[in-house]
Amino acid sequence: MFVIRSVDPSFAIELVDPSPFRPTMTSTQCQEYCQQRGLIALAADRDDELAGFVVAESGPKAVHFLVLEGDRPTCRVLLDRLERLAGERDVSGWCPINQEDVQELLESRGFSRKNRVRFFGCPCYFYHCNRNQDIDL
Repeated sequence: MFVIRSVDPSFAIELVDPSPFRPTMTSTQCQEYCQQRGLIALAADRDDELAGFVVAESGPKAVHFLVLEGDRPTCRVLLDRLERLAGERDVSGWCPINQEDVQELLESRGFSRKNRVRFFGCPCYFYHCNRNQDIDL
């Protein structure tokens, strides 16, 4: 059984936007930065141990995961939560090319592989799930 919990914004900054000046940020500055970027971080615990986590940006048109870590069952529950958070917005994100089980999970859930790039120094595929394809914007 998984327990999904929100994680402190400073955790998200260290994972998503490493930079030499981040350690000098006050707690308030860190929270403001995370709010400006719309950063959210969730952790999945199984049997009181960290099984995986996701860091995402929540914007007006999409929820975009920057980091999705864990085995396939863990990523499934984290994606469930992200999709609920997204509501009718699109969901997109990066998946390292060596995480074939997570790629299969994404594709089985309707995500399309768009391209391959280096993201945070790691070869990744960009995945996108258009949840509003039947709506003309």
